[in-house]
Amino acid sequence: MKLPVSLPISPKIAVIALGVLTVIVLNYEDLLFFVVDSDPAVPIATEKVATQPSDSQPPLVVRSALERLKDSAQAGNVKDQLKLAIKYSSGDGVTKDQAEASRWYLMAGRSGDVNAMYEVSMRYRHGHGFTKNNAE
Repeated sequence: MKLPVSLPISPKIAVIALGVLTVIVLNYEDLLFFVVDSDPAVPIATEKVATQPSDSQPPLVVRSALERLKDSAQAGNVKDQLKLAIKYSSGDGVTKDQAEASRWYLMAGRSGDVNAMYEVSMRYRHGHGFTKNNAE
């Protein structure tokens, strides 16, 4: 099979058109929403607005990102356990605490994460967060 010598459009334009079409296909519901419900007199709300709770409703509880990360890590999410370990080890957004970092590394290591296992072994070797113990 022989390719034609000249294409009807340039490859650069074809790539740009493909990119635009991909965005349209991936977001067609959002685009259709604006086309169908485009009454300028009615404002479009994309998110629900939090209202003040009434006496019968419990108050809204706003949880910090750190609290949500801790909950996820305690539920067994290995990636979040590692994130917490790194945060405590470096003091990123929390008080630097090597014992707490070691605890989270150990949890992730027990879940099977090889990087966490290595970090736990180094912490035992150098005594960061654990008592120095080469046998461990």
